[in-house]
Amino acid sequence: MPESYPEFLKRIKVFSIFFFYSILIGIPIWLNTTSIEKRELPVNKLQELEEAFKIDFDIPIILSFMGTDFDESLINETQVLIDEELGKFNNGGLISYHLQLKTADATLEEDLQTDEHHCELYLEKSEDEDRVFVSPFTKKMNLYVSEATRVNGNTSKFISNFLIHDLFKDEIDTLLKSEKNFEANKEEENFTRSGSASESGSGTEIDDLLTISYSPHYKLVFNLINEDGVKIGWDIEHSVEKYFKNLVAQLDRYADFSIDTNIQYYCDLNIDESGLTPSDNEAGFLLTNKELSTFINYNDWNLNNNGFNDYSQVINFIVYIPRGDRPLFIENSKSNSFIIPKWGSIQLLNLNKLKKDFLDEVDLLPILENFSSELFSLLGIPVKSASKNLSINIEFKMRSIIVSNLLNTFKNLSNLVKLTKNLKNISIPMETLVNFEKSLKYYETTIEFLNDSKFNKALKASSLALYNSDQAFFDKNMIQQVYFPDEHKLAVYTPLIGPILTTMALSLIKCLKDFRKIKQDIHDKKKK
Repeated sequence: MPESYPEFLKRIKVFSIFFFYSILIGIPIWLNTTSIEKRELPVNKLQELEEAFKIDFDIPIILSFMGTDFDESLINETQVLIDEELGKFNNGGLISYHLQLKTADATLEEDLQTDEHHCELYLEKSEDEDRVFVSPFTKKMNLYVSEATRVNGNTSKFISNFLIHDLFKDEIDTLLKSEKNFEANKEEENFTRSGSASESGSGTEIDDLLTISYSPHYKLVFNLINEDGVKIGWDIEHSVEKYFKNLVAQLDRYADFSIDTNIQYYCDLNIDESGLTPSDNEAGFLLTNKELSTFINYNDWNLNNNGFNDYSQVINFIVYIPRGDRPLFIENSKSNSFIIPKWGSIQLLNLNKLKKDFLDEVDLLPILENFSSELFSLLGIPVKSASKNLSINIEFKMRSIIVSNLLNTFKNLSNLVKLTKNLKNISIPMETLVNFEKSLKYYETTIEFLNDSKFNKALKASSLALYNSDQAFFDKNMIQQVYFPDEHKLAVYTPLIGPILTTMALSLIKCLKDFRKIKQDIHDKKKK
C-alpha cells in the first residue's frame, strides 16, 4: 500500500539528515584519518649550504730554533714550499688543508692550552745526517738538520717534506680519498633506503669493516665469563684504574668513556665441540676462524650492550675461561685473543695453567695491554703511523671523522630530499622536519668551530649533525605509508564505504519512485 504524502516527507527528511551527516562529518573524518602529513623541508637552505660547502682545516705548527744557526726568514721560505705542495691538494676541492708555521713566542702560550690542534717542532743542528725524533708522549718533535742541508739551503725543504710527506701524509691521503668518494657517490642516482650514509662511510678499507662507528659516548664493558661454575674472582677495578684509566684520559678529547665490569658463570659456547681440532703443541683444542665466527652465544650470555642513549656505543672486552678439562687455543694467535668487528675483543684464559681462583694485577696486566691495543683498532685510531705519537694520531682521527660526519650528513639530507620528490605519497612528519633543521643547524655550528680551529667542539657538533640527519632519514612515521598503493586502499575502503553507499543509493531510488507515484496520484485526483 503506497504511503501518504506526510509519511513520504518524513522519509525524505530522514534520508536528507543521514546524507548530510555523512557528507559533513564522514568526509572530513575520512580525509583527516587518511591524509598524508607533508611538511615542507628547507630545501633551498640545504642547496645554499651545499653550494657553499667547504671544509677548512688550519693546523698551527709551532717552530722553535735551538741555537743561532737558524733565523726566522726560514719560516717564510718553508711556508711557501708548504703552500705550494698543499696547493695540489687544495685545488678547488671540498676540503682545504693548511699548515701554518708560527714562531714560539709568549703570545701563543694561551693558545696552546686550548683545544687547538697543533704540533711543536724544535729545529737543531746535527753533526752527521738529517734525522727526526718524534716523542711518543708529547706533541714535540725534534728535527736535526745536517751541515750539508744547511749549507745547500735545503733546510726549508727538509721541514716541508717531513710535515707533508711524513707526519701528515696519512691524514692528507685519507681526506683526499673521502672527497673523491663523496664526489663519486654524488654523481650516482641512488634513491634507495637500503643503508645509512653513516654506516657506509667514506671508504672501503678493511679497517672500516672493523671500526665501530664514532659516537661522542662509549661504554667499555669488561666481562669475566666462566664456562663452568668454578668460583673465580678478579681485581678488575683496581687494575683498570691503574693500567687503563690513563689511556682513557688521553682519549678524553676524542669522546666520553665510562667503564663497567661483570662476572658470569655457566656460559656455554655456541660451537660444535665434536668438531674441535686437538692442539699439536699444547694439551687442548684449536679454534679456527670458522669457530670464532660463532663463538659468542648471544642467546644465553647476559651481555650488557645498553649504552647511555640512542647515539652511544658499547665496546665489549671479554675474558673467557674455558672448562678446566678442555683448554682452548686460537689458531695462529700468540695472544690467544681475537677481535669481533664493530663489537669488541675476546681473550681466552686457560686457568688449568695458572691453577688459581683469583686474577690479580699481574695476571690482568698482559690482558689489559692487549685490550688497549685492540681498543685503538676498534676506534680506528692508527697506532702504526708515521708519527708514532698517540696525541697526533687521535687528532688525525678526529679531523677525519669531522669530514666523514659532514659529508655523510649532506648525503643523508640530499637523499632524503630526492626521496620525497620521487615518492609523491611519502609523508613528511613534523619529527622529520625538526631533525632536518637540527642537522643543518649543527652543520653550521661545526663550520663556525672549524673556522676558529676549535676541532674538539667541531667533532661533537658534526656528530650531532650526522645523528639528526640519520633520525630524519629513517623516521618510522615517514616510511609507514610508502608501500601502501592505491589498490590496497581500494581493498580496505570498499568493505567500509560500500554498505553505506549502497544503502544511500537504494534509499534514494526508493524515494524517487515514491515521489513519482505520489505525484501521479495527486495528478489523477485533480482530474477527478
